[in-house]
Amino acid sequence: MSQTANGPGRIQKGAQGRDRTTAAFWLYAAYRDKYTDAAILTAILFAGGLAAGRCVSLIADGRPAFMLLTYLAAEIGVVLIGYWVFASKR
Repeated sequence: MSQTANGPGRIQKGAQGRDRTTAAFWLYAAYRDKYTDAAILTAILFAGGLAAGRCVSLIADGRPAFMLLTYLAAEIGVVLIGYWVFASKR
């Protein structure tokens, strides 16, 4: 059976499109000095948003599996390293 027109699959496809577009921008910005700062800031915001969502889930749902805690640590690491790189360029 096919999914309904407004099913969760459509939301997931939209999120995947957003993520792929953001990754394409990061790849483009890696070779264009003009966009490096914007790419670093969007990476910080992207990882920070994921980490914030995981923190809310941690509070609301309790302790998750170890792997999800590892993802949280990695996302916080990306935020900290991104901030350090951005600040060191100033």
